Amino acid sequence: FLLEAELEASQGRSSHAFERFTCAIALAKENGSYFMEAFSSERTGRFLAADSKRDEAETYFRRAYAAYDEWGAKAKADKLRTEVDAESRTTVLDAASGS
Repeated sequence: FLLEAELEASQGRSSHAFERFTCAIALAKENGSYFMEAFSSERTGRFLAADSKRDEAETYFRRAYAAYDEWGAKAKADKLRTEVDAESRTTVLDAASGS
């Protein structure tokens, strides 16, 4: 599902892409694959953030942090948190300055 989601997103079919992203997350969770759950959640967050849906993206980034932590990839979870926090601050500053 994840590859299908990326393909749909690259072709501008946002609703189909989002549906596929959520299927990828659900399947990974169902199979106990923390890595795929984390990676799929991270990609979903990035997809939503690119579509200016920051609040929704944050939900998926939080899922990614938790799954990376559960998988044992604390450094990856921390790096993603830092990256997302920096992007959020930049977005807020850009909005405040009218950019």
